[in-house]
Amino acid sequence: MSAPIGGPGQCPGCVRPGLPPQPTAANPSDALFLDPAARQQYWLPEPPGPGFPTLQDFWDRLRSGITEYRVAHTVTGPDPIGVVIPASVRMAADVDEKVIRLGRRSRVSHSPNWSGAAVAAVDSSILTQVVGRWIEPVSQPSGTLNPARTYRSSLWIGFNGHAAYLDAAMPQVGTLQEIIYVSGSWQPRHWVWFEWWADSQGGPIPPSVLPCYLDLPVQPGDTVWCRVDLVPSDPACPAATFPHVARLCICVEHPADATSPASKILVMPFVIYPPVVNAVRVQVTGSTANWIAELPSNVWNPRNPWRLPRLGTGAASDQPVTFSHCAAASARKPGAPLIAEHTLAVSRRFHMYSGQPRGDASLRPIATSLMPRISDTAFGIQVDGSDA
Repeated sequence: MSAPIGGPGQCPGCVRPGLPPQPTAANPSDALFLDPAARQQYWLPEPPGPGFPTLQDFWDRLRSGITEYRVAHTVTGPDPIGVVIPASVRMAADVDEKVIRLGRRSRVSHSPNWSGAAVAAVDSSILTQVVGRWIEPVSQPSGTLNPARTYRSSLWIGFNGHAAYLDAAMPQVGTLQEIIYVSGSWQPRHWVWFEWWADSQGGPIPPSVLPCYLDLPVQPGDTVWCRVDLVPSDPACPAATFPHVARLCICVEHPADATSPASKILVMPFVIYPPVVNAVRVQVTGSTANWIAELPSNVWNPRNPWRLPRLGTGAASDQPVTFSHCAAASARKPGAPLIAEHTLAVSRRFHMYSGQPRGDASLRPIATSLMPRISDTAFGIQVDGSDA
């Protein structure tokens, strides 16, 4: 059996009710992950095997040392409640298509709100699994400080992040960094979120494509583990009338500090459904997998756009955000055996500019995907912030 996740109008999906016994020294989390029956019962990820070394290493590290299991539960996040999105606002593709086409030759593209990396499916296969992890960064206001501004950034992994693909629909999971001015000081806040974004194709934006926020605390210094799988619809899910769904796995690892002990909290994997946009249920074909730092769009009040914060305690160039375990897997279709592992060895990069750089050398990036990469499975993003 399953239960719904999210509130009315939110990203539709379902969870497995109930939890396994909480991990103890006598019954560690490794034992749960190593039990095939338990993996099936609780929708835990399957071990990829030695032919997929990065994915297998991610699985081995994820399952070890978990201190708490949680059922996925959404909470009220920082987005406006009860505010209607203006009818004139449309959800458009994130990366400029003309610039992307130029980037295909150089493997470098530019975007007004993305920086990061992507890998593409090859040989008639599709990408059905993507994993990644990062350390949640400190965020700071950037540029000219104005108490009326709100700063937001998000770090995420997901599928299908290219405007040039007709099926621009993206299941995503990650963290949000927000800074607001309250009672005379700038206050940072951090959230874990997920969504199934979809291009509204000029139509109104349905609430079902907007972010949902999880009851899972995260703060600077925590390690965030994320995995997204495209899988066949499960008979246990209600209204499973579409060919495949996205299964999300999220874990936050907190190091011991002066106020709290070390912890590693796993939200038990849950499923989200492809949303309906303009009376059509979107699909995702696994064309690309992505690791991204993003400047989100303020669709509720486009005249007051959010600003990109600086990520890092000092100069952002000194403390880039590092994505590690960057790997995806391909198969012939969701649920089919994995064929190959894809890493950053063959990848495309994105740099974020405050405007699209069309021959204007005076424009500087506000977030940069650093090259050369750290390794075939890790790279850094320097997030300097708006007005850098």
